[in-house]
Amino acid sequence: MPKGICLGGRKLFKKQFHLEENSYENHQEWREAFRKQRNNRIFFIGSKDEKFGNQNCQMVGNKLKVRVIPALEKEFGSHVDVTVEFSYKQDIIFYALQKNQAMNYRFVRKKENWYLFVTTKYKKVDIITNKNLGAIGVDLNHSHIAVAETNRHGNLVHHQKIHTFIQDRTCHQVTATLAEACKQIISRAVKEQKPVAIEKLDFSKKKSNLISSSNTKYKRMISSFAYSKFAELIKSQAMKNGVKIIEVNPAFTSVIGRYKFTHFFGISTHLAASLVIARRAQNFSERFPTRTARCLPVDRHCYVWKPWKAFLKLAVSDRERQVELLFCSRHLPF
Repeated sequence: MPKGICLGGRKLFKKQFHLEENSYENHQEWREAFRKQRNNRIFFIGSKDEKFGNQNCQMVGNKLKVRVIPALEKEFGSHVDVTVEFSYKQDIIFYALQKNQAMNYRFVRKKENWYLFVTTKYKKVDIITNKNLGAIGVDLNHSHIAVAETNRHGNLVHHQKIHTFIQDRTCHQVTATLAEACKQIISRAVKEQKPVAIEKLDFSKKKSNLISSSNTKYKRMISSFAYSKFAELIKSQAMKNGVKIIEVNPAFTSVIGRYKFTHFFGISTHLAASLVIARRAQNFSERFPTRTARCLPVDRHCYVWKPWKAFLKLAVSDRERQVELLFCSRHLPF
């Protein structure tokens, strides 16, 4: 069913039916307030084929020349000049004007002040990273971000944990915290000239698992941690700094990291998972270590993830068996 649109706001529109309760003397006073609310923004759509990227609103130096509609030309003239100063990113606007890119201008009135929003195409930055030098793997968790850096051979050379305290915080606080974490990761990538590898997650499947999952920690991680927001922020910062983002399949990253790299490097499971993500971006092998492969039959023709899946089932069943034996030993009849 199509949804209706009420320019000016439904809340203000419904106030006309209760004028006295909303401090309106008559319907005319409400109509003036409603029209003022409706006319609180102006939008000028530009095109790259037009001069200065826009035909009706043009940036010339630090002045904005706005074309006046024919009905008001006698009173204000053909154009109105507005002095504009941007607090940041003004170099991007000048670059877009030099390249004759499309410029979109949007004026928004908030209370008694007018604000200007400019939209244009961001200037392209050349990629400065090379995965032949190594990669930086990122593993997302509910309380921190695990980061592991590899060299060209896929060996661990640096690791760190970036704590992200985002539980019970507002969306703006979460965005600021994640943006600061992304800034640290991208700065490291620019310094070492290595790409950043992240997991390509399916959020719809993860959210659907909340209903069937009984793990409170897992529910908190999926519901409160802004996976999509983090991916959006790190991709945006990477594009601006010339860092390539490599999205890899997240299958068995924690399992491979736990049983292959945790004890070898003396790191946590999350750091080991980020190491697997970095190595997977470099297309390194994920074969079983010799000590672990003894419990499985040899099959050299299957894909490398198939034995990991079989090993995970054995590990889970063995863990459940140990828990069951421990539970029975505590409840013996003697």
